[in-house]
Amino acid sequence: MAPRTLCCCEYVNTEGEIKHLLDCCCNCPEIDYCFDRLISCKPIPANLCARIMTSATERIRFPWVGGAKQCSLHVILPVVALPLFLTAAAQGLWISVVAFSFLPIFLTYLHFIFMKFYSYSSFFFVWNVATFVEVFLIFEIIGVKLLEIRADENIAFICLTFCVCFCIYKIKQKEKLSHISCEYDGDFKSNLLCPECNVKIPPRTFHCYTCQACILMRGQHCAWFNCCIGEKNHKWYMLFLIFSIAYLVFCANLILTTACHPVQFIGAIMLPDDCSEVYFDSLCALCFVTSIYCIEAAIFIMSVFVFEVWLISLGMTGHEYRNRSKRSFLCGLLTSRPYSKGIIRNWLNYFKGSDSSFLYYNI
Repeated sequence: MAPRTLCCCEYVNTEGEIKHLLDCCCNCPEIDYCFDRLISCKPIPANLCARIMTSATERIRFPWVGGAKQCSLHVILPVVALPLFLTAAAQGLWISVVAFSFLPIFLTYLHFIFMKFYSYSSFFFVWNVATFVEVFLIFEIIGVKLLEIRADENIAFICLTFCVCFCIYKIKQKEKLSHISCEYDGDFKSNLLCPECNVKIPPRTFHCYTCQACILMRGQHCAWFNCCIGEKNHKWYMLFLIFSIAYLVFCANLILTTACHPVQFIGAIMLPDDCSEVYFDSLCALCFVTSIYCIEAAIFIMSVFVFEVWLISLGMTGHEYRNRSKRSFLCGLLTSRPYSKGIIRNWLNYFKGSDSSFLYYNI
């Protein structure tokens, strides 16, 4: 018997059963189990959140000809949550205080869950892109007209937006170039084998359990780009951090110095003075909370940038720093750094490109 054609509201689940979209609203054992533990004041297992996300991703679909199409919850959540968050924060001062206090805790907890189970998730990458898109749209559609932004300031903001987007593109494009997917052909004096991939690898190559690949000079698996930062895309990662800080700080300063009563700081640089009236107008309040969001994001990115500068000065990768001796002092300054050649040489090697001399160490 030929299989029947699915209607627009039906789909085939992972077990090969035909389900209807209305089934998504009921019969979820993971949510039932989570609720039972909540009302009984019992701790919720950490892996339960991952199971709920997997179940929700399987069930959330939209009607389509030939069968309902699956929607990635990791993509939908940040796209929907970020505008709702900014809109809610714009409703009042105390709501803004609670919202911006809760946001770092929420994102930190999600990051912990994803990284603990090596989840290959696009949630943070979509949140990253959605942040710049949302800020750009609010600034251009509302801020430019409402706050009377000058043309030269708007052009500078657009240029910074282009630089940030280009860096994101290059980070993703260069990602695979740092992967050691087969036997390495380089001439080096070592016989290192990856215990996971069982292939010959050069020194300073480490396996990423999320990407399931060996990464040359692996810094970290960055959830905000959903890829590893290695030798080939690290410079673009640093440029992204620099342009992002400039983008967010510039946007926040333009909004705050026009929505609030500005005061002169140095030369033509203005700082906000009194922002007590921003919540009387909903659009002005939305621009204001967007600027606060930019400041909060800029502080986080600045901390990451300072850490990366410190690692380059030490001559260490992020992976080597996290796996350093527990007896190291002064944030890795007094620890074994066999690949370091001094702060100046470390920075010179970083700017001129990879230094192949490290391949001849047998460590």
